[in-house]
Amino acid sequence: MNLNIPISAKKIIKFLLVIICILTSLSLLTEIISKFLDNRIFEFFSDIFNLGTERNIPTLFSVLILWLASFLCALITFIKKEKGDRYTIHWGFLAVIFLLLGWDEGVQLHDALTNSALATNLSSIAGIKKQGVFTFNWVVIAIPIVFLLGLSYLKFVWSFPIKQKKLLIIAAITYVMGALGMEMISALIFDTIGNKQLIYMFTSTSEDALEMLGVVIFIDFLLLHLGLYIDQITINFVKGDEPLPSAHLLPSSAHLIDEKMQNYVD
Repeated sequence: MNLNIPISAKKIIKFLLVIICILTSLSLLTEIISKFLDNRIFEFFSDIFNLGTERNIPTLFSVLILWLASFLCALITFIKKEKGDRYTIHWGFLAVIFLLLGWDEGVQLHDALTNSALATNLSSIAGIKKQGVFTFNWVVIAIPIVFLLGLSYLKFVWSFPIKQKKLLIIAAITYVMGALGMEMISALIFDTIGNKQLIYMFTSTSEDALEMLGVVIFIDFLLLHLGLYIDQITINFVKGDEPLPSAHLLPSSAHLIDEKMQNYVD
């Protein structure tokens, strides 16, 4: 018996966006209720759905989509390597980056960098005090890394067709706005009035929601780019001791056009 389960890229993105909306709504709703009603049940649900905390359902979702992005980057890396593409290393490095971002999301390594010797020394060299937008001073480490990474990928980003380029840029801006922009705003609020006010809750929730949204937009870009190379992936499972055939990658009709002229600019 053959089982074919068609999966549409558009449906995948819509499904992920719906989950983000649901998680964000539940996070805001449960946290607002728990603040006005001193009830352990609402506090319990707030902890489960709070985007601003760790080791809960939103954290699991964030890890999964980051690792999905990593897997798709790795798949594209394999295809690019087979074709001898000049940006193979860039794709491979992206796969590693998103793998590490997923790991960091799960264990919250970046929070451990706050007050670390590295963050303290860099702040001292830059003349930055641990206050205001730099209260969570791990961003002092993150900002130059993001800047250098952006510079090193400029030519890579500019090599794509307009539609893909726009998606990639929007994804990057959205993710960085959440991971660094809203983080620094949250730090300013935390340093000014603490983390008990509703405004801090909104900025903290917005931070993680933007990160998730940025990753999903990036996945949309990856699926769009992957569609240039394959129409579908077929995996066959056989009974008994017969060897399992490998997945079949069916070429896309897009290859009827010269790929270099279609997808890259020098």
